[in-house]
Amino acid sequence: MVHQSAGPEYGLLFFGVTFLALAVGGSLTGETLARFRGVIYRADNPKQFRWVVVAYYVGALYFIGLFFLDL
Repeated sequence: MVHQSAGPEYGLLFFGVTFLALAVGGSLTGETLARFRGVIYRADNPKQFRWVVVAYYVGALYFIGLFFLDL
């Protein structure tokens, strides 16, 4: 028996919006949260800052895309 969900998985949308908020917030403020390092500032380490913000944008696109594909 195949289980089909009654509607879209809103957890995917939640994670997508969370990653999007982190990416936009980091872009506007110049500081972002890193996984193991705490806060990364654009002025102190611009290369790593850009990679983290890009990863947040890609994660947001991935989860929001999965949400809309599930509709």
